[in-house]
Amino acid sequence: MNVELALFEDRCTTRFLPLVWTRPVYDLRCGIRTLREKVEAVYGQPAARLYARPHLTTVLHQRTGLPVNQMGHEGMVLLLSGRVVADPELPARVPLEGPEMLYLDDEGVVVAARLTVPRLKALSAHSLGEVLQVGTPDLHGIPHSRFVGQLVCWPWDLIKLNAAQIVADAASWPLGSLEGQVSPGAHLVAPENIFVAPDARVDPGAVLDASEGPVVVERGARLMAGSVVVGPVFVGARSLVKAGARVYEGTSIGPVCKVGGEVEESIFQAYSNKQHDGFLGHAMVGEWCNLGAGTTNSDLKNNYSTVRVWAEGLYRDTGEQFVGCFIGDHTKTGIGVLLNTGTVLGVSCNLYGAAMPPKFVPSFSWGQGHKLVEYRLEQALQAARRMMARRNVELTPTEADLLTYIFAVTAQERRVHGVAELEE
Repeated sequence: MNVELALFEDRCTTRFLPLVWTRPVYDLRCGIRTLREKVEAVYGQPAARLYARPHLTTVLHQRTGLPVNQMGHEGMVLLLSGRVVADPELPARVPLEGPEMLYLDDEGVVVAARLTVPRLKALSAHSLGEVLQVGTPDLHGIPHSRFVGQLVCWPWDLIKLNAAQIVADAASWPLGSLEGQVSPGAHLVAPENIFVAPDARVDPGAVLDASEGPVVVERGARLMAGSVVVGPVFVGARSLVKAGARVYEGTSIGPVCKVGGEVEESIFQAYSNKQHDGFLGHAMVGEWCNLGAGTTNSDLKNNYSTVRVWAEGLYRDTGEQFVGCFIGDHTKTGIGVLLNTGTVLGVSCNLYGAAMPPKFVPSFSWGQGHKLVEYRLEQALQAARRMMARRNVELTPTEADLLTYIFAVTAQERRVHGVAELEE
């Protein structure tokens, strides 16, 4: 019987806001690959279809070309939660083929399910995360077992796992292969743990230290003179590591980013810039963000206690001593902006000035410190168009509609957190 591979968002997805306002949870990066790419790699086949929250249906289809929130016609489907961090043993623990089965995490959430298409059609395509529960009548009688494997439960888990995931993902790359332009003046430590792709460039004076973990440099990327990269580190396609940058272990730089200054244990999704001096640590940066010169975040409290982060409407104790910041897509900071430990910045914020902003800034906020007003939607869209055009990418009507939806759905959040509504 034909068995399709599919990914869905379970009921824990909202824990990852604002990072998942603009993408499904399985398209978050951890290590070299996104969570979806890890699943596809270990099962040896691409996902045949995707399930996500309704507001992502059209834009996700446009980005991937895959059926989104649509049912197949026959056979079976293996559904995997987007929070699964796939490893090579996952297909043995959750086989593609077999009888109908539900796999539950420690909270009783279904994170994997093998179902027939008729059974799946009895469920709601737009809310699989809500209806894939053991007590749902349409799932009555299906056996279930405990899911054995790695899951991310909160956004800070992605950062905590990132270094190990770079190492795990790099096993699929031809380490020891220097296919790009590596200057004789560059200094490579443990070159057997380094991969430099064709069309990549490592300039004179750059240091790549892979003695403690691999360094993977993808096509078209460039490490400028005097930059220092200490693995495990991933530098994505067409990304630029600026002269004098210090990029430390556990950092993933997605494609088409520019990174300078000091960066440690942080993840850049793609198309974001932190070109200048300033520290970024234990942070996650979405797409189309720009951090101005001197922007710096704290990732350790002065009293060394665990860090609290705004998630699902509460400040939650992460249980972690090192947590930096989480920055939604299209957010910008001006020169010298300082971010407190555990700060969360929503989608399309514009922050500037010397006063430190709140630890939670709702999407579409503009201003300095606690003096925040609503970022006018058309101004935000125009800024997005301009930045994306600099990378020869169009803000499509579908992507603009997505930002418009986020603006509307986060309006109440802005009111609750004291962001002033601009008068017409």
